[in-house]
Amino acid sequence: MITVDFEGNNYLLSKDSRGGYWVGNGGPKRGRYPGLSCTAPSIMWPELARKAIKEGYEASELRCAPLKKESKPRKSSTKKPKKPTISIF
Repeated sequence: MITVDFEGNNYLLSKDSRGGYWVGNGGPKRGRYPGLSCTAPSIMWPELARKAIKEGYEASELRCAPLKKESKPRKSSTKKPKKPTISIF
């Protein structure tokens, strides 16, 4: 796990199958701190990554590429020809 102290608060990089995100891990709750176990605003993520690299973590550890979904071939949609109909009311 990667932890970073930023603006007096502690953040943790959490990775899962969909990618990764920064989570509040403790601190005096000042500034932009989201709260314990709450996701940090995504605008802060580049700043947190730069801080982690300065603290000695590898950039490859910070990459959180989501898994690519396998795309199924789509069926081509064809329009049914309109047949002339007679409507009697």
